[in-house]
Amino acid sequence: MNIASIDIGTNTILLLIAKVENHNVIPLLNEYRMPRIGSGLNNTKNISNSKIELLCNVLNEYKNICNQYNCVDILPFATQAMRMAENQQFIVEKVFKETGLLINVISGEQEAELSFLGSIPNIDNQEFVLIDIGGGSTEVIQGDKSSIKFNKSYKFGVVTLTEEYLKEIPY
Repeated sequence: MNIASIDIGTNTILLLIAKVENHNVIPLLNEYRMPRIGSGLNNTKNISNSKIELLCNVLNEYKNICNQYNCVDILPFATQAMRMAENQQFIVEKVFKETGLLINVISGEQEAELSFLGSIPNIDNQEFVLIDIGGGSTEVIQGDKSSIKFNKSYKFGVVTLTEEYLKEIPY
């Protein structure tokens, strides 16, 4: 069976379609778009209407791709930009109305855990640290295949730091 995961981040929206067979996950397609929905969010506390429209357009495009791959389930998850947005509930409702997809806004700790689990399938059972630098948050996770020993989500990423500290591009 084919399933799809959609990661709605501050900067990018990622699509992974995978075939699940005998407890194995076989990636079939990776797509990404950069609508930068978190642009300006630190100042306004809301995701703009134009960014919401871009989000809906990308999700409709991804839904069509998922239909072509006969996905039995589409799992859209949203991260830091949606966690921060004061208009989060409005966006979730609008996206559902326009796409039929129900966004699950996950916590920073859930994001860290999923990043870790998605990174370890082919790694021997040795301990390591994963750093996931996103647009609006950065997750640090330490563990091995059997357990996560440390997991922390920090509320800064490349978009938030750029907007805060680089008012002008220095080149």
